[in-house]
Amino acid sequence: MRQLEICEAVVMAVAIRQEIYCKVELRYHYRLHGVLLVANSMSTRQAAQWHNENVQTVQRLVNRVKVIGFTRLQEGERPGWPGCLSAGQSHRLPLIKLALLTFTWVEEHRD
Repeated sequence: MRQLEICEAVVMAVAIRQEIYCKVELRYHYRLHGVLLVANSMSTRQAAQWHNENVQTVQRLVNRVKVIGFTRLQEGERPGWPGCLSAGQSHRLPLIKLALLTFTWVEEHRD
């Protein structure tokens, strides 16, 4: 069987990540998938690389599930200092992060 290829893979990856970051339910499933990878014998480092996340982020997610359960992966009100960003600013953060990740990836893979 021939391997399938995606035209403009970088653009597609950015679009998929944007879709995930913009929807609360998809973010929950994204986190759940990271924990599932670790549960299936993948190291936290490998799972972090797979999701293009920080290793500490995956470790925190796994620890949350161990201590509190799956509900801790869901978003909601959290104790602590209130956010410093306005709703509009916090809404744009995932897009900025995606742009930086894409720029970094393109720079690393430039000929």
